[in-house]
Parts: sequence; C-alpha cells; structure tokens
Amino acid sequence: MAYGLVIDPRGNPGGLLDVALEMALPFMKDGDFLVRAEGKHPYSNRSWWLEGSGRVSPFFGIPLVVLVDKDSASAAEIFAGILQAHGYAKVAG
Repeated sequence: MAYGLVIDPRGNPGGLLDVALEMALPFMKDGDFLVRAEGKHPYSNRSWWLEGSGRVSPFFGIPLVVLVDKDSASAAEIFAGILQAHGYAKVAG
C-alpha cells in the first residue's frame, strides 16, 4: 500500500501531448477535464476529458508531489499542470 508518491520529471525537456495525458490517467477520476489545445484554425481546437471506463485507479487519492525545474518542459509541464489544477498533486520546484 502506497502512502504517497513523488514523480520526478525534472530535466525532461520534451514529449507529446498524448503522452502527458496517458501519464495523468492513473491519477484522475472519470469525468475529469484534462486539457484544451488551441491551434491556429478553429477546427484544430480540441478538449479532452476522462470518461466512461468506471475504473478505479490504485493511485487515485494518494498524496502526490510532482517535482519540476527550469528544464522541465512540454509533456512534463502538461502532466504536472493537469494534476495540480485538479488538486491531485502538489508541484514543487
């Protein structure tokens, strides 16, 4: 049984949006808003929600800290921001 978890993406300068979303899923609950991406054209604007599986993650609800630094970027920032915005994690760094 985990009493807490520290995730350390410090120094991770890259990554893709879909990877950041996949990383966040185990810590989220059904119906949570994940992220909105806006592009240059209106048809490129998209939003993502976690929906429908009815699953219960073993990680949901445990204390979580995500460490970041000046070199954390892209997917690491999105991942940390999603969890922080929902109050599921503290972000330190």
